Amino acid sequence: MSEQNHIERRVFNECAIQIAYFVHKHCQQRDGPDAGVQWGAWTSEWQQGCHLLKSIGLLRECEAHSWYDWTIAQQDVRQHIESLELGPRHNLDDFIGSFISLTSFHGHLSDERAPFEVDGELHPAMWSLVEMGYASREPSGFQWSEKIAPIMIEQVLWTNEGVPFSTQSKDDRQALGEKIWDSLPIWRRYWLAHRIAGMKRSDVHHYILMRWTGETLTHFKIPPPKTSKEWRMIPADLPAATDFVIERLISVRKSWRI
Repeated sequence: MSEQNHIERRVFNECAIQIAYFVHKHCQQRDGPDAGVQWGAWTSEWQQGCHLLKSIGLLRECEAHSWYDWTIAQQDVRQHIESLELGPRHNLDDFIGSFISLTSFHGHLSDERAPFEVDGELHPAMWSLVEMGYASREPSGFQWSEKIAPIMIEQVLWTNEGVPFSTQSKDDRQALGEKIWDSLPIWRRYWLAHRIAGMKRSDVHHYILMRWTGETLTHFKIPPPKTSKEWRMIPADLPAATDFVIERLISVRKSWRI
């Protein structure tokens, strides 16, 4: 195996291990002898992560009850991944992208262009990405290189121009909020303004997340996907957009005028 292949294999191993770790730590787990991971109602970050873990034999899909089941014990994950014989179906960019999406989703890693630090358990993955040229190690931390741009764009973390969504101006981030607000008929604005009075902000975020189709906010939850082909792509600026909608609803509730 060439040195380049060795580096690519290290990247694959470390990214896949972190995907498994974050899915196990943060996704809703089912207890008992058949413990598994619920997959019916999350964002594309988690759906992609579970799909990739399924492709390497760590999860199996159970469509009857919308769960993925773990196939091996957590302490055996590294050994399983390192022993895999990789083939064309194991797209390295997909594993890199999923690793970045999942870790940045929970604030463990930055998707911005400025240097950043990470916790110790992420160092092996980040150093492997440095070896491949996707990042560099600067005095103030790791920093993404231009080589990572296509993956960031594919994961909807950066715009097509290579600008991280998280660093866009307030006006840019509110554009989606305006779209959600404009999709609501007046009666629905009144109804939502009344409903959110007893809800935590995080609950309102989840309410919108589970109902935004990309064009309108449905009255009922969007049905859980039956297969990975039905994934929904969640815009990276949706959290900021929901904050915008919440502020509008609070104003409606205070004034009872649209």
